[in-house]
Amino acid sequence: MQPITIYLILAFVFVTIGFIAGALVAMVVAEREKKQLRSSGDQIPEEIDPAQHTALIRLWSAGDGTLLPELHGRVLKDIEQASLEERLELKKINEEWSSWQGTAVVMPAPPVIPAPASTLNTPLPVHIAAPVKTIGIPSVPVVIQPVAREKTMVEEIDEILQDLVDRSDQQHSVKISHDFREGIVVWVDGVRHLGVENVPDPEIQKLIRAAVAEWERRAEHAR
Repeated sequence: MQPITIYLILAFVFVTIGFIAGALVAMVVAEREKKQLRSSGDQIPEEIDPAQHTALIRLWSAGDGTLLPELHGRVLKDIEQASLEERLELKKINEEWSSWQGTAVVMPAPPVIPAPASTLNTPLPVHIAAPVKTIGIPSVPVVIQPVAREKTMVEEIDEILQDLVDRSDQQHSVKISHDFREGIVVWVDGVRHLGVENVPDPEIQKLIRAAVAEWERRAEHAR
């Protein structure tokens, strides 16, 4: 066998061994990364579609049982560290979580007034000698009150805000709402602002903060 042929065979063997070794190393690294993702909890479950679902909050627990909520990548050690927008969003998330658990307060449906028996319209008995004209008794209309939907926290704050706006010198229409993807939305004269801090008028910001403070005062008093 010629020396050049031996060299070619050896080169082919080395290249093949190197390719196999590289593939094995790549597989090991990929599997290690998958395990790290599973252990860190960053892997998105198959049931979650990023195009349709939004991550709201992540809860971390310390060794002593202290909870540290992470909201939009920011860890809050206590409620005092949360901004107005974050506090409103946390309250809204708490409402939805309570509803999911079935612990939300549900107003009972009002009793249904039964319709009058059909026998009320039955003609009175007639005497054979002197027939008596039958008298029809009008039926009583059934009135069913609609079940009142419990207002959300943001709706209650907006109701307080409308009262404060009416009693102030504010000439703009102001309304707040909540969007799960974008958080608190403030509408000023129909213009949409994402977050209280992005409202250009500082007086409107003060009114919104006053409405939140009044809502918290009422909620504390109701406990």
